[in-house]
Amino acid sequence: MVNSETVNRRTAWMVAVFLIAATLLGFGISRASVGTAYLDSVGKLRTQDESTFTSMALTLVNGGDWLTPRLLGRYLMYKPPLLIWLSDLSMRLLGVSLLALRLPSLLAAVCGTLLVFCWVARDRPVVAAWAAVALLPGNPTWHALARLCDTDMLLACFLVGALAILYAAPRLDTATSVWGFAACAAAGVMVKSAGGLLPILVLFLSAQWIH
Repeated sequence: MVNSETVNRRTAWMVAVFLIAATLLGFGISRASVGTAYLDSVGKLRTQDESTFTSMALTLVNGGDWLTPRLLGRYLMYKPPLLIWLSDLSMRLLGVSLLALRLPSLLAAVCGTLLVFCWVARDRPVVAAWAAVALLPGNPTWHALARLCDTDMLLACFLVGALAILYAAPRLDTATSVWGFAACAAAGVMVKSAGGLLPILVLFLSAQWIH
């Protein structure tokens, strides 16, 4: 049975991970204007999609149709709208700014980092969990995607959440694991369509291995 001291220590570690990740990933988030940041600084690959998502989110803020976001007055339905909804909500609450626009991605990156920490710390020494955490903010791609209005970081967070739940409960034999896994998978689909189905594939393959 886990004692209160252990619980308090784990809670303190989780708070520390959240704050450190938020600081490292969020520092200078408003420095680059929309669509100008490099996703790959070596290959000089810019984040053109951010301009599209930003335009759609701003249209919602200004009274657009929330169910079917538009780009330049035309319906654009090649991506599900969850990112646009979240950016719209963020800007409605905090005002229109680059920070508010990109806040959903930043929070997804921080939560994804925290999930990795909890996942590793479940069965490994806390030093290993901290090492896993250190790899994420230090990864250029993870760092870049955390600071953009883009679907990839939200998808990564939901995938990590679904797979962490599946690791903890391979048979999904509790209501919490079933609903948690379903919520993460559904959110992934609402972010990036077929890309969100990856946890379902992993569930199917793991079920075959268990049996």
